[in-house]
Amino acid sequence: MDEFGGRCRLDWWANPLTCLASVEVSVGARWTGNGCDATGTLVDGADLEGFELLCALDPVFRLRIGGDDVVDVLVELLDEHGRFTLTEYDGPASRAVSIELSTTAAESAAGRSR
Repeated sequence: MDEFGGRCRLDWWANPLTCLASVEVSVGARWTGNGCDATGTLVDGADLEGFELLCALDPVFRLRIGGDDVVDVLVELLDEHGRFTLTEYDGPASRAVSIELSTTAAESAAGRSR
């Protein structure tokens, strides 16, 4: 297979047992002598905000092509329309993810007035 085009799913795993999110994507891939060039887009634009957040936390997703075909990929967002590139990920299975939550002054003031 030198080319692939179709719908797939990108799954974001919080740990080996918990798939936290799964989005439907349309992917086009072409295999060359230098590897694979793959691009895609979200099928549903409503998924964009959550997808952007997950990419910022850890851009490694599991790409599901059909039933049992899976490959871990690194997602790089290209624009605000949900277009992205995919690169096969061959790093460690476990990665540290850090998140910092903060509230705005207005949210803090609203919480104090309750």
